[in-house]
Amino acid sequence: LLSLLLYVLSVADVSFVLAGFSLGVGGTVWLIGCVALSERLRLSRRERAAAASALAVLFTAAVVLENVVFAGCTVEVPDGSEGNAAFVRSPQACVLVIGGEISLGRCEELLLRQSYSSLTVVVLTEDEVAGANTAAFLGADEIRLKDEVETGLSVTPILFGDTFSVGGLSFRYESREKLTLLAEGLVVEFDFGGNPALGADLFVDGVKTGLKYFLNSGIIYAG
Repeated sequence: LLSLLLYVLSVADVSFVLAGFSLGVGGTVWLIGCVALSERLRLSRRERAAAASALAVLFTAAVVLENVVFAGCTVEVPDGSEGNAAFVRSPQACVLVIGGEISLGRCEELLLRQSYSSLTVVVLTEDEVAGANTAAFLGADEIRLKDEVETGLSVTPILFGDTFSVGGLSFRYESREKLTLLAEGLVVEFDFGGNPALGADLFVDGVKTGLKYFLNSGIIYAG
């Protein structure tokens, strides 16, 4: 199994494991499998084959459940986002929230590392004009801003308004710098300036990067 894993890693594009992919409980299952299938335990060939099959199924299930959103949504603040970007993903949508200035190269790097093939919406706060010109090249279905401003873009669909909904997620601009998300009966506040004020269930300020939150059934799980 270890030789097979090394072979797969050597021939496949595994850039997704850098940030967006997480083993979670799968790592524990893998370690248990290494012990169970080692020569320290005397198992017959049939027992060893059954154990290997069961562990393979458990490992696959653990990894899929950790990384695929079947219900609710995830909120991720990736490493290397310069403290001003977050991803919100539901089964129907993938939303990138940008606060302040961020380069196109950095956004593309984050998308690659998070293994997201496409974006549904890019939401901009703070420096909206600069953000819109960056977001225009990310291939999102639409770009969202609070106030109507002149961006100079004519092809990329840019929509304005205080509120909007996508993929079971409801967003509301509290100000140009502050954005709230309502999902699973929970309120998530995005303020990359680091000034919480609404008493939300979850506050995302972008200072602590590399965090992933799972929202499901009105409960927040940190991963």
